[in-house]
Order: sequence, then structure tokens, then C-alpha cells
Amino acid sequence: MIKRSLDSIQSVDFTKILVLLLCFILGLALFCQFFVYYIIIWAIIVLLYLLFAKKVKSSWLSDKLFKLSTLQLMIIVFILAVILRLIFLMQKPFLSTDLEHLYLVRSQYMLDGKVPYRDFSPNKPPMYVYLLYFMGLSLGVGQIQFRIFFIAIDSLIPIVIYLIGSSIFNKRYAIVVALLYVFCPISFLEIGVAGHYDSIPAVFTMISILMLYRKKPALSGLSLGMAFAFKIYPIVIFLFFMIWFKSWKQRVKFTVAFPIPIILSFIPTLIIYPSGVIEYFLYQTIEWEPWGLVSGPLVNFFGNTFLGLKISNLILFFFLFIILVLFYTTAIKKKSYNFWLKLIILIFLFVEILGILDFFARDANKVLIAMIIIALLILLIFAYHPLSKFLDPYLSKKIPNEDNILIQSVFALMFLIIGSNQAHSWYLIWMVPFVCIIRTKDFRWFFLILLLVMHPMEYVSHPQWFDGMIYP
Repeated sequence: MIKRSLDSIQSVDFTKILVLLLCFILGLALFCQFFVYYIIIWAIIVLLYLLFAKKVKSSWLSDKLFKLSTLQLMIIVFILAVILRLIFLMQKPFLSTDLEHLYLVRSQYMLDGKVPYRDFSPNKPPMYVYLLYFMGLSLGVGQIQFRIFFIAIDSLIPIVIYLIGSSIFNKRYAIVVALLYVFCPISFLEIGVAGHYDSIPAVFTMISILMLYRKKPALSGLSLGMAFAFKIYPIVIFLFFMIWFKSWKQRVKFTVAFPIPIILSFIPTLIIYPSGVIEYFLYQTIEWEPWGLVSGPLVNFFGNTFLGLKISNLILFFFLFIILVLFYTTAIKKKSYNFWLKLIILIFLFVEILGILDFFARDANKVLIAMIIIALLILLIFAYHPLSKFLDPYLSKKIPNEDNILIQSVFALMFLIIGSNQAHSWYLIWMVPFVCIIRTKDFRWFFLILLLVMHPMEYVSHPQWFDGMIYP
């Protein structure tokens, strides 16, 4: 619906869109700590960004970039991305406490001689620990230095996206998809303001995709292994990457290379404090607090156990099973993605209604809540047919082969986030680069709009994040 509305807006000049977008980005950087201003400005930026995405291919901006050499273009793209993110340094990282209460504290602990996993729990893999130590040692422990470092890393992603676009299509397409990430509002807030480190595994994942398209399985495996060494989520796309290679020789090279950086990163921890590895994996999987999109409300309603098993873990394993079914049907059987797109829509509706129930009816009778949830599931099942009838005329029947790995990865990561014991807005950074590269417009637009709609929901549902001036 939004896509068709945008199609009808042909008379709006690209220059005006770009100027307005830049003005509102600056406004967001200035006023985003005020809750009302944040919501209003965010909504306007999303609309302008979608208009920008619609018109950038035929704009003077892409024309001028097209005339540059590859090196010049990559430098300009990097500088533009850095500038657009640096302006958010005017705000302290109020959207999340991770940077100041976790990253900086843990970095200082190590500089003070404390041993991670033994003296304190970093709750992250060893590569994250090494990163914080060397950042503190080289840059000093401070939120400005750390955010500038993460901004620089995030600004490398559009360069890798450009190289991927050039590999699978042409220079014009590569410029467009790189600019989609450069101007992505999600990146502004989660990297520019909040200072999360998720761009580091994301850039390694994109390098893995680049090597995959260039048929270099060992380098692709090493890059995806580096991403996993920083954050556990790339494991759910490992099988999709592996099966993309056409020969078993390539698949073996990819599979053998994947664990190398993981094993090397864990060796120091295994020597110093062996149980730290087990503690990390337990925390990152089954011992997380149940704050997930599905697990959070259900645990609030019914408690965290069902027949002696944790509800949150049952939900996680259910969605991991869905990912395996996705792998079998799309990567092995080469079935259409249309079913999965509709399933995501229905699950998203279920998640939203669960959130509303959690907000308004948490203290209601458990039997009543259970009956409402069962009725909701039945209604959504019956909604599948009319949804199919509405969407099928607009969905592409032919998907370019290069898009398969991208679409599969986005679906898998989306199911992981929905089923995870915890889900946060910055996790969307994992998917944004994939979405930008997708050539099939129906799927790119669907995922792009879905991510932009999902992003502010955590903050809107917790207005205490915007309680006046959190940092006076």
C-alpha cells in the first residue's frame, strides 16, 4: 500500500526531498532526546527516506557519483556516511545504556587488570572482549571515542554494499544500494546515537556475501566466522551461505574456514578460564531473560515455565525449527518466498497484538488471556487466504538468483529476532544491509518498510527512555 502511494508521487523534485531529508536528520540530531519530537521527526524522516529511495536511481546525485572512479566514489560514500552519523554526537547515548554502563565499564575493568569471565561477566564472545580492551587501550575509555570508532566501522558497510552491487549487477545499481544504507535512519540512531557495536559483525557478514558472490568460499567462510566471533546471530544463515556454493569442494572450503576465527578467538579464554566459554554460550542462548517479542508477553501472562520447561526456550527452539523449514523449502526445494512473506506479516500482527495485550491486560485472568491468544491464532490462520488474494498480484514471480541468499538471510534473521529470548531495536542493523542490496523491488520495499516500522517500537513502548532530559 505504501509502495503504491509512493509510485503515485512522481512530481516531487529529488533535490527538495534530499534537502528536506537532511534538514530533518539534523533536526533529529538536535531534538531526538525529546520524546514527542523524536516520534514526529522520525515519522517524517521515514517518509522522506522512502521517497529518496524511490527517486535516487534517476537523480543527479547518482549521475554525479556514476562519473567518479571506483576509488573516488568509495571515498565520497564513506565520508558522507561518516558526516551523517557524526552529527548525532551532539546527543549523548540516551536510547540505550549499553555503551556507558556496559562497554565503557567492561573496557575499564580490563585496563584495571580484571580478567573477563573470571572477575566479571561480559556476556559476549571473546572477540567483543578483545575489541573493548584494545579500544580502551588505544582510544581511551570514553563514549565519544567509542561512538566515533563504531561510526567509522558502520560507514564501511555502504562501501562493501557498493562492491557487492557491482559484482552482481552494475555500477548504477551499486551506487543506489550503497546510498540506501548511507541514508538509513536506523543506522543513524543505533550507531550514531546509541553507539552499539552491531556494525562490526554486520560488516564481516557483508564481506562474506561479497566473497560468496566472487566465488571465494574460504574467504567467505572466514568472514562469516569473524562475524560469528563477534555476535552469535550469523549461525542461522550459515547453512544458506554454504548451500549457495555449487560444488561440494567449495562447500567444504567454506565450512572448514568458518570455525577458524571462532576457535582462535576462544583459545585465550579456554586457557585462562575454561568455564567462561560455557557461561557465554548459555547466556547467549537459553539463559537470557525473557524480554523477547513473543516470549516477553507470554512469560508475563503465564510465568516462565510450562510442563517444567522454559516458555522462552520453547519459543526459541520453535523459531529455530521454522528457520530449518525455511532452509529446506527455499534453499533445497527452491520454493517461492511468497508464503514466507505472508507468514512474517501474520506473525508480526500476532506480535503486535500480544504487545497490546501485555500493556493493557497483563493482570487479567490467565484462562481468559489463553482463550484470547488461541482465538487470535485461529483468526490469523483464516486471514492467510484473503492476505494471499490481496498480495499475490503484487509479488514478483521471478527472483534473480543473486537475490536468493539475501532474501533467505533476511527471513532467517527476522525469525531469529522474533523468537529470541531478547529482541532490541539495534538488532535490525543485522538485516538492513541485506535489504538494501535486494534487487527484487517487491521484497526490498516490503522488508525496508517493515524494518522502519519495527525500529521505534521498543522505544515507543518504553517512554521512560525519553523521560525529559535523561542526561541533564
